[in-house]
Amino acid sequence: MGSLRAAEVSEMLRLQRDYRREHSKRLSLQQRTAELEQEEELLMEKEFRMRLKSLELQQQKEMNQLQQVFEAFENSASNSL
Repeated sequence: MGSLRAAEVSEMLRLQRDYRREHSKRLSLQQRTAELEQEEELLMEKEFRMRLKSLELQQQKEMNQLQQVFEAFENSASNSL
């Protein structure tokens, strides 16, 4: 009877260790998942800022080109007078 009880206690302790190990793994995976999600969010934000900057630069380039065309038109008009 005593050896059966010892076997039950041993089995319970083993199950408890296994549970704690698996629980620890699950917590580590949840933490890593949260870290990766945060990293992904930061990368998406960085990509958005880079695209926005690219669009702003493109817009500035187009504005400069329009200004040059306008100035050329003004010069042409004043030279023809």
